[in-house]
Amino acid sequence: MGYTTSHTPTSLISLSCLNTSTPYLTPTLLSSILSCSSLSATDQYISIQFVSVIAYFNFFLKQSQHRYNRYVNLAFNFLLRNVGLGGDRHKIIQILEDSKIIITNHKYSVGRFCKSYRINPDLIRNETFEWMKDIKMPVCVDKVKRFNVFLRKTSPMEKVRELCENNKNWDKLPPNLRVIAEHYAKNLDKLRLNEEKAREIIASEKNLHKKFNLQDSLDDYLNKRWRINFDARTGRAYNWLSSTSKRLRELLTHEDGSKLVQIDAHQCQPTLLATFYDKSIIEHIEERGKYLEFLSANDIYEYFVRPYKQKASRKTIKKALLTPIFGWSALEEVPIFKDFEREFPILAYIISSKKDVHHRNVALALQKAEADIFIQGVFQRLCEKKIWCLSVHDAVVVRKADEFEAQMRIMDFFEKATGGYIPSLKTEPIEHVAD
Repeated sequence: MGYTTSHTPTSLISLSCLNTSTPYLTPTLLSSILSCSSLSATDQYISIQFVSVIAYFNFFLKQSQHRYNRYVNLAFNFLLRNVGLGGDRHKIIQILEDSKIIITNHKYSVGRFCKSYRINPDLIRNETFEWMKDIKMPVCVDKVKRFNVFLRKTSPMEKVRELCENNKNWDKLPPNLRVIAEHYAKNLDKLRLNEEKAREIIASEKNLHKKFNLQDSLDDYLNKRWRINFDARTGRAYNWLSSTSKRLRELLTHEDGSKLVQIDAHQCQPTLLATFYDKSIIEHIEERGKYLEFLSANDIYEYFVRPYKQKASRKTIKKALLTPIFGWSALEEVPIFKDFEREFPILAYIISSKKDVHHRNVALALQKAEADIFIQGVFQRLCEKKIWCLSVHDAVVVRKADEFEAQMRIMDFFEKATGGYIPSLKTEPIEHVAD
């Protein structure tokens, strides 16, 4: 069902549902706010429909999962065909943001997830979505539900996404993931957050998107919602710590008062590329030796990227090398990759061949190798030794006293995965680790 400017801008919802004096978002309040804007009557109608779709989906979430006001993924094509939010969408969304009605998460990944939207939590009360009961929404909202559920099932958290959010769902996990999930939950329970300072940080944050993400993290901590999820394709794990901002992480300690440190491997992803070589082919063995020797003597990002980006930050030059390898880019058109290919033609050919099948294959293969080392390997081994730890992708967090033991386990598993090569390790207090 689509809407265009030829439609009569009659109200999508009954404006008499709730009294306008209520302090939370209602159809009447929304209509009143928009009537004071520069939007035409048609655009006001489209705006109400857009916000109503977000609210309706959250009503669905509240009914089914007892959660509400989460971000809703809404693709441009969906908004165009079903809500009528077309060429003027940027203006309409900007006005909704300026009016502090919605907050936009502008992050997106082609083929995986799109921009998402939520209602400003300052307008939310338990009653906010109750008026959705009496609204007959257009057919498009069913597509919203299916679309968002589809994204959850095909995203990196497919099959076991959110199964670990409470004890009753743990038995649905495969046995090996259940053990890991139990270790995560037990160890996350031992984190202590300085709540007073956390609230001060949240109160001082001016960016609404960041402010409410910080508040969500604090609420999850207080309610022990640890958000333990797994990528069924690679074994990668996600948890509350891995999704929490540095501004809150720096307030964390262990329950016994110990300071926490994070240990990560220098050039982890480039090191894991060495696992792509075929150890049964002499040419592969020879180039693999050359590649690992290069990594031990050089910073791969500085070597290949710095000539093109003299003043760029470390984060920028890492992205410049890895984004073409992981993304949609045609590698033959990327100058940095051409330089890489001249040095390591076999590895460049393997990477290109994997991307030819599907552009995500390289990233998935590296994430699986990373998970085998840090989750199936280091994390489980340390937990078996009764050493408190948490994994965050290509790093582990431990108490300062356990730093040496964790480093030894990381080196063991890297040596096994790469056939003898051990990358240098970097240890930092958790408060110094960048997002």
